[in-house]
Amino acid sequence: MANLPRVIAHVDIDCFFASAEIVRNTSLVGKPVVVAGSSPRGVVLSPNYEARRFGIRSAMPVETAKKLCPSAVYLAANHHYYSDLSKRFRLVLESVTPYVEMISVDEAFLDLSGTSLTLGAPSEAVKYIRERILDETSLTCSIGVGSSKTVAKIASQLAKPKVSRDQVSYGTGVLIVQPTEERKFLATLPVSYLPGIGPKSESKLASIGVVKVSDLERIPRSTIEKIFGKSTEFLLDCGKGNDLREVDVSRRKKSLGHETTFDQDVGDVKKVRAHLQDLCVEVAEGLFRSNLAAKTVTLKLKYADFTTSTHSRTTGQILVTSRDLSDQVLDMYDRLQMKGPIRLAGLSVSGLLPRVHAHQLFLLDETTDRDRYKDLEETVFEVRRRYGREAVYKGPRIRPERQ
Repeated sequence: MANLPRVIAHVDIDCFFASAEIVRNTSLVGKPVVVAGSSPRGVVLSPNYEARRFGIRSAMPVETAKKLCPSAVYLAANHHYYSDLSKRFRLVLESVTPYVEMISVDEAFLDLSGTSLTLGAPSEAVKYIRERILDETSLTCSIGVGSSKTVAKIASQLAKPKVSRDQVSYGTGVLIVQPTEERKFLATLPVSYLPGIGPKSESKLASIGVVKVSDLERIPRSTIEKIFGKSTEFLLDCGKGNDLREVDVSRRKKSLGHETTFDQDVGDVKKVRAHLQDLCVEVAEGLFRSNLAAKTVTLKLKYADFTTSTHSRTTGQILVTSRDLSDQVLDMYDRLQMKGPIRLAGLSVSGLLPRVHAHQLFLLDETTDRDRYKDLEETVFEVRRRYGREAVYKGPRIRPERQ
């Protein structure tokens, strides 16, 4: 692709979880829909645009959202359903170009530099991609196109529907920035649109007079370096539209996990252990569905006073099954000095690697019982994948709110 003009697209499903629920219940069309935890302590995961009119935002406590819009339809998340839709989304993108970098379940970068002969100009290509995604998933998406990742991602954000208190304005869902227009396109935008600029960085930049992207060019580099250090050059390049990052087709998940927010603080050790075992099953099934294994497991506990502690463990053993996980997690938990009742428990795994590596290690393991357990658990997970999660259930079957 080195000899071709760079054409990078950023594709982002609109309000993914909420839109997915509307797909399977069309009576919700036009209504404010919020996918969130059903527990009073849950948080909003995905409000649709009609719900955003009332000020509801992702990560907002459910209680706050219900005060803003008590008439909205509040639904519990179904992550396995969303996962299936995400796979269909990814398959559409990969049928268009092999250069796909999945950023999350509902967004991706595409390198369309070599697709002009098959898909035509960028405007024709993105129209085709949107139509294919709609046909395969019934979901709408916003697409931004530019010569860099930075420009493409910002363009897709600006292509999304516009929300006001009175209405939701749906546009074409596409914004294409021409190769010679990047600098002009970025100049008047808030500096917070650039990658790596969070609320703290934005505040520090404002203190030196940088509010818009174009303001970066009139501030001495040394002044900006005091805030961003080694990242200064990347920031300044992005502000000019000169982001040279390639679409990374090798990008993989770095971690995988689940969290449980309890309806009431839990102080009973036996109950906490049972919840942790349930989480181990959930994470093990996530590894199975992603065809992965793990090297490290991390336990997260949030107490009633909102203090949080995390504990990680890496062993020489590859973690594959719920038993592998629970052996480590319960041992970590038993060694802790508890600080009181627990509000939230979370479990994640990292150091991910293809599951085939774990299979090879299992073959060398003399503990045939472990191998048999792995085969049994994978069979259970496959049955659940085909016939639904209620077909077979592993674990204590405790049903706290998943986040």
